[in-house]
Amino acid sequence: MSEERVTGFDFTDSQTFLSVNRLNYFIDENWKIGAEYRFLNQQQAKDSKHGALLEISREIGPYAELGLGYNFTDFNDDLTHLDYTSQGPFIRVTGKFYDRSDEEKERDREKRLQKDIEKWTYERVDENNIQIIELNLQFAKAQRLEKEGHLNEARVLYAQVYNQARALYIQEKDYIKEQIRFENELKEQNELANRCYKEGKPQEARRLWQDIIDKTQRSEGK
Repeated sequence: MSEERVTGFDFTDSQTFLSVNRLNYFIDENWKIGAEYRFLNQQQAKDSKHGALLEISREIGPYAELGLGYNFTDFNDDLTHLDYTSQGPFIRVTGKFYDRSDEEKERDREKRLQKDIEKWTYERVDENNIQIIELNLQFAKAQRLEKEGHLNEARVLYAQVYNQARALYIQEKDYIKEQIRFENELKEQNELANRCYKEGKPQEARRLWQDIIDKTQRSEGK
């Protein structure tokens, strides 16, 4: 409900109602597709409009979402801006601000870290071309054996391929975790060295920095 004014006339009360029904389909944790059905009713004019809106959006970090869509209606959801020229494509940026506890923030960081570990692990597995090629050849051989009716041999070979692939995945995942642990250790040691330097302990700071260099060189030499 609001007051509207037409040129040459005084303000008058008006009643405009907007109903928006939205359905979201989550493709994954970051991407989603949304569809809306909108119904606009202006009681004094006894006029109504309705239509649909489609949008695809992606989270860009924990506090923002970017959407691209098309509005098939000629009105928007701002009831103070009803000039009926809103039909067409649009870009929407949505900010999300909410107060989270330290435990929630830590869970969110851990969740994102685990997703990154999974992604980096698969990238490293793909880089091991010789092992992957060999596993693919063994898998193709198992398929041929299955088609030829040698089911027991095919079953054994399938199991071997699965076990080798799983062992390779676990090996690369453990490597990623160890690298993350090592980098965090160096980061903490560097922060300690900086504190020592600011507190007037340059010799202790230099010792810590030299230790960081030695550890990095030993790691690169493995």
